[in-house]
Amino acid sequence: MRKFRRMKTTPPRQKDAAFQPLARVRDVAEYLNCPPSTVYDLCYRGELPFFRVGKSYRFDLEQIRQHVTGSPLTLSIPTK
Repeated sequence: MRKFRRMKTTPPRQKDAAFQPLARVRDVAEYLNCPPSTVYDLCYRGELPFFRVGKSYRFDLEQIRQHVTGSPLTLSIPTK
């Protein structure tokens, strides 16, 4: 009779606290409850922390949360 070796099971990987997925413009727009064009405007004015990956904008949601809660984000909508 043939004996089978018991396979070692590895514990499930825990997510590294330093690694967090990057958010796209549409994710940040949904989080801030504004259109994506407003997110681009805020980036252009330097009011949101972001970085570029190629031609696209990427955001660390934790930095966005800290930025929004740390300093009041006032969106001024010009009236015509």
